[in-house]
Amino acid sequence: TPRKAGNRLFVASFYNGPRMIEVSPDGSQAKIVWAGTSDSEINTDGLHPIMMTPVFDGKNIYGVDSYGQLRGLDASNGKRLWETEQAT
Repeated sequence: TPRKAGNRLFVASFYNGPRMIEVSPDGSQAKIVWAGTSDSEINTDGLHPIMMTPVFDGKNIYGVDSYGQLRGLDASNGKRLWETEQAT
């Protein structure tokens, strides 16, 4: 499920990983701001969700990765801030 904050959309998939997309104010154009660089759903650098909707508060993104890791990402660049397997 895409998540919106301001003019940015966060999208992610199990196989292709995360992308941050910036949409022009009139909605006529879009560009990729950043994309995850993982080439595998096993060794991931962002979020590769199977069946979850991430939380995007405009500053950070929170979600569960492919094998149950709860992660926090910096929404400005997609870099992982933290990860835990507790409570997942």
